[in-house]
Amino acid sequence: MTNAARQVGGVLGVALSGAIVERGFAANLAAGLSGLGVAGRQSAAAAERLAHAGAHAVGLPPQALSLDLSPVALHAVTAASFADALHAAYLVAGASMLIVAAVVAVVLKPQPAAAGAAAREAPPLAEAA
Repeated sequence: MTNAARQVGGVLGVALSGAIVERGFAANLAAGLSGLGVAGRQSAAAAERLAHAGAHAVGLPPQALSLDLSPVALHAVTAASFADALHAAYLVAGASMLIVAAVVAVVLKPQPAAAGAAAREAPPLAEAA
């Protein structure tokens, strides 16, 4: 049971991190392309296409996206957008781990030693009679 819970937790964590990176990448890329002078609707469409391309986005030339940019400018804005999205995913993962650690620390707080010692010192029922 413990192994299955670990596996499910790992899968959900990776899926959530991936979703955060993809959404953040698309949003950051659209803003970055708009900053380079690409029209709003065109930058949003190009950002969505690049976000869904994943690792293949590196090889896409600006002409394939109907963008009037140099490959160097597109690469720079793509790399910066991905790094920003990855930072956001790491912040969410770190914050969630801190919250879980705090909850575990409160729930699994050690019992005071006096209560445990008193229970051990009480004579068994058979000996008391």
